[in-house]
Amino acid sequence: MNNKVYLSFLVFLFCLFLLRGAEAQFTISGQIRTRSELRDGQGAPSVLDTAAAFFTSQRSRLNF
Repeated sequence: MNNKVYLSFLVFLFCLFLLRGAEAQFTISGQIRTRSELRDGQGAPSVLDTAAAFFTSQRSRLNF
């Protein structure tokens, strides 16, 4: 891990240590959403010589 990620992880653990008495007031939740698309002439006719594009994107959320 690089230094910024390591430092932010340590700060997060320190905050959790300080808030351990306030467990009912502190929640952590998250979401991971994936979306796959096949683009082959969407919205306009496709050109005969072009290949279709297929890709998957991801959106992640971490809530405190």
